This record gives sequence, C-alpha cells and structure tokens, in this order.
Amino acid sequence: MPQTVEGDTKSFTIDYINWKNPERNTYHCTAEYKVERIGYQKHYVPDIVLLVNGIPLVVMECKRSAYTQTKRQLIDLAVDQLADYQGKDGIPQLFLYCQVLLALARDKAQYGTTGTSRPFWTVWREENLDSPIQELLRRPIDQQAIDRLLSVPFQDVRNAYLSVLEQGRKAYEQDRLLYSLCRPQRLLELAYKFILFDNGVKIRARRTRLWLSPEGILFLGI
Repeated sequence: MPQTVEGDTKSFTIDYINWKNPERNTYHCTAEYKVERIGYQKHYVPDIVLLVNGIPLVVMECKRSAYTQTKRQLIDLAVDQLADYQGKDGIPQLFLYCQVLLALARDKAQYGTTGTSRPFWTVWREENLDSPIQELLRRPIDQQAIDRLLSVPFQDVRNAYLSVLEQGRKAYEQDRLLYSLCRPQRLLELAYKFILFDNGVKIRARRTRLWLSPEGILFLGI
C-alpha cells in the first residue's frame, strides 16, 4: 500500500491476518448473518459465518431433519442454498474473501469453496478425531457463556440445548468437519497453503488425508 509523506512515497505491506501466529488474530462466530442482496431491498441470512479480524472466511448452511422438503437430501439443500447466496442477485459480496463453505446436516457434512459446483463438494477424510471432539463436548461451559450463546436467535432452544449438555452426546459428521477445518490454526493453514487460483478458478484440497512429517510439517494427500 503506497503512502506519501512530505513528497516521499513508500510502499508498506499490511498483513490483515497473522498467518504464523493464529493466537494473535481475533475470531468471531455469528448466527443468522444478515446481508443485503444485490439489487434488492431484501436480505439473505446465512446460518453461520466465521470471521478472522472481521474478514468472513467461512460460510455455513445448516439443515435439520425436521426440514419440510423431505424428498431431497438435506445436504443437497444446504449446498444449493450456498450456491444461491453466491448468485448475481444474491449476496456475492460476502464471498469475496471467503475460503471455505460448509454444508451441514448433522450426520452428513461436506465442504467446498466459492464457485464449487455440486459434483466437487466432498467430505473431509481424517482419522482419530472422536477423542479430541469428545473432550471438547465434555468441557464445562460457564453460565455467562451459556447466556450469551442461547440468546436470540437461539432462545427458543435453550431447554433442549441444556438437556443435551447434561446428558452428553456422540460426535456427528458435522462435528468432525467443524473440528477438522475450523480450528484457528487449521483454518489459517488451509487458507494460506492449500487454496490457490487456477485461471481464475479457486481450488482447495479435496478428498484428503493428513499426516505430519517428523519435522512437524503438515502434508495433504489425495
């Protein structure tokens, strides 16, 4: 970014995200993220958006089993909804910096990126996830955090959520995908190292397995 001071012009590099030190960034998770549609005085409302330093990097669409359109797979409905959001008359401005899109339906979960067509949405392959996920599910949540979490728009499910906390639950496919792709360190690593543009088309790692080299370097393999 060039800047002129007393006739002297210099360029400065501004890092909007600290890629090397994930803990030095600010992370936000929103629910019912309202965005005005292009050319309309109407809005689309993606279910969940993850922001890093205010930059939307992840957009999620969630479908539950009670959804009325039972003739179609819930995961397909979620993917189609994300495609509508990206349309010219949708909210394409939200996806300018987006790196990962998630379609979640509890027992099924797939991911893509901006512009990914339906055949290329896929599941994430990674082993030994249930143990760390169960550890997170068992971690106590303080009352202040619960009150914030279960405010509008989740006030109507407060009792059901608290019941799940008390009884515990197993890990679902959507838990595994969220844990695999949305942990701060993993999300930044994927965005920085494993997403590229080829002739204007965004490409991200797919159908992968991960392993660490003895030097601690993360590798992804088809």
